[in-house]
Amino acid sequence: MTVSLTQDNPGDQNCFIIKSLDLGHKHTIHRLCLTEYIDTDDFKNRAERILENEKQKMYLSGKSWNPGVWVLANKFRGRGDAIQKHLAQAIGKRLNNILDIEVYPSHSVNWNVLKLIKKGLVWDQGIELVEAEFTSLFLSMMAIFDRHPEYKVSSDFKTDSILHEGFLDLVKKQVQYTDDISDILITDKEITTEYAEQIISAKPKVVLLFDDVGAPFENKDNEYHKGTMSLVRNKIHVIPPFITTMGNSLIAEGLMTKKRNIEESFKLIQNQVPHFNISIWDYALNSRENYLTVASEIYNSMLKDSGKQTRFQIYPMDVGTMSYLA
Repeated sequence: MTVSLTQDNPGDQNCFIIKSLDLGHKHTIHRLCLTEYIDTDDFKNRAERILENEKQKMYLSGKSWNPGVWVLANKFRGRGDAIQKHLAQAIGKRLNNILDIEVYPSHSVNWNVLKLIKKGLVWDQGIELVEAEFTSLFLSMMAIFDRHPEYKVSSDFKTDSILHEGFLDLVKKQVQYTDDISDILITDKEITTEYAEQIISAKPKVVLLFDDVGAPFENKDNEYHKGTMSLVRNKIHVIPPFITTMGNSLIAEGLMTKKRNIEESFKLIQNQVPHFNISIWDYALNSRENYLTVASEIYNSMLKDSGKQTRFQIYPMDVGTMSYLA
């Protein structure tokens, strides 16, 4: 069963969607995200894609929770940006007094919009909101060098991207970095058909996506599917956000279930993300398939009643609360 609550009032810069899937697990965790509002249909589509991204993370991590999202518009095309104080008030009021849900923050959120929350926040204020997802992104990047140590790294971030702070400095210290697009491109921009054409003309070999909205693989009527698939057709490997943004999800799952402390969850991230990536890279290179094709085929074979088969297998690693799939 899908639970949904929508507020659609762009004139007052008050738009959000709360949605979750009941997959039969004990706990439901909603990822709290901020995104742009263009129009009603696009906003609903964004929420669906973020929810699918959460579902993909749940299955491929080997953990069990009911995925959910709380998506709020913080930018309104043609109307400017929402005031952070108003966002904080809206989140705090609903979570404290109205909603009975548990949420955890995306890296796209900052503490200013969370400061009024008194209950329902599944997070430890002792760690930065970006730390765990920077970790999963960085480890996904480094796994590429396990197979291609000669590759160079480049980036193309949104103007206001949090990735400009800290993460890029770390990358430049660890690997060969170029200002022009090179072998590996890291981006937090959405893959529209227009942006895909720009990437294709630059000819990177791998694109790591780091945004909440995800890389739609099945919805062929979606512009972002067309953009993503054009990269695949041009033999550019796509590493999707359901891998690169795994970090905060595993932190929240550990806190929600009370099975892992923060240190243990970071250890899990450091085990799961590299091993999963290396497994997918092995399959992709040996079968001459795209990274995204392999990961999506494995995911689709996990869905109940899908009837879909996969040529690729991932297996349980480690035991107990530190177990994962790779």
